Amino acid sequence: MVADGQEIARHVRSFERHQTHYNYLYYLGLVERKPGALRN
Repeated sequence: MVADGQEIARHVRSFERHQTHYNYLYYLGLVERKPGALRN
């Protein structure tokens, strides 16, 4: 993912069906501000 010419995120791409990959590092800032955010 790129914004204003700068890479802001990189994700693993899966070509398999019905798989979801999460990189928890991208959510740390959100959880610091909103501790219940991952529950939803």
